[in-house]
Amino acid sequence: MKINIIDPALSEQTGHHFDWCLKIAEYLKNSGDHDVWIYTRKNITESAKTVLEKYGKIMPVFIENPYATKDKTDPLTGALSLYFDNTMLLASTLQSIDQNAAWLWPTLFEYQLNALAVAKIRCPVSACLHVAPEYKADFGLAMWRDAALRAHKLKVNIQFGVTFKELVPLFTPILNNKISVLPLLVDTNPAAAQKPVLKRIGFFGDQSTRKGIHLLPELIQRLCKLGFEVIVHDSKGKIDGTPSSKLRILGFVDDISEEISKCDLVVLPYDPVVYKHMASAIGWEAVARGVPVVAPANTAPGNFINSTKAGVTFESYNVDSILAAVARAESEYQTIASGAFEASKNWSAHHGTDKFVDAMMLPFTSV
Repeated sequence: MKINIIDPALSEQTGHHFDWCLKIAEYLKNSGDHDVWIYTRKNITESAKTVLEKYGKIMPVFIENPYATKDKTDPLTGALSLYFDNTMLLASTLQSIDQNAAWLWPTLFEYQLNALAVAKIRCPVSACLHVAPEYKADFGLAMWRDAALRAHKLKVNIQFGVTFKELVPLFTPILNNKISVLPLLVDTNPAAAQKPVLKRIGFFGDQSTRKGIHLLPELIQRLCKLGFEVIVHDSKGKIDGTPSSKLRILGFVDDISEEISKCDLVVLPYDPVVYKHMASAIGWEAVARGVPVVAPANTAPGNFINSTKAGVTFESYNVDSILAAVARAESEYQTIASGAFEASKNWSAHHGTDKFVDAMMLPFTSV
């Protein structure tokens, strides 16, 4: 079977888009008689191409920017102009892509659904949604609804999946389509033993405002004063700090899950408003490796941590509340370490690249 992996945001050898496309392509290449083609941004780096081409033919074709946040030509229309402009750019490109194939779309945005309709794509498409409809704009609901109505009218053959259940009630009334909760695209080496004691605390991922970068200096300082060892992953050099016997700062690492596994606790000091309907791959990786987590309450990461009994949550978005959660994690450490260990042991029964890709491929193989 010919499989086209479509990702207009894939351009470099870091981040979500590269990691997901690489795992999907590698699994497809190694698991059967699949002819894998990977469609990327036109400006994809040579290093990313070199890695990906081991598992499929690379087709650098896309020119629009899925993450652009405003339209330079008209400040009044802003994201609405981008929605229509990007739709037309993408639709033109999609018409040049072979439709005698199944299309896997690992990260779908609203204008991309609209482009599938405008381009009158007839082949089956299996897509994954990762963020709430209003992630990029306050009127994101309207843009998603507009795209969904056009796709329905033009009979686009598309199946939708999400990676966490909180997105289902948000998208179901908009898309008017069945939405599947997919397994997590996170593999694991199950923890060999339960973590015995809380000594080393880690902060991982792309440090940004929504991930609490402004809280990190004080958090790090106070955790070190409390006697904890602290590891900060900072691949883009955004964190000021002097490494010491208590503080280790990491740059780019090839295997982030291996570094996570060396910690006894991972803290996600994330903005609870932003992460109410946004998941955390770092949180998934930690639990998959048997490492307990501190996450914001009443969010997708917090709900996941609570459901696995693999950590504790903080109530307020400030340093004192997060430190109180760390103190609670220390006092309840045997309980949450046991929850994380059990989740790690059972992870491969429910999640992993194989289960995620098989679930996305189901619409193609069940016909």
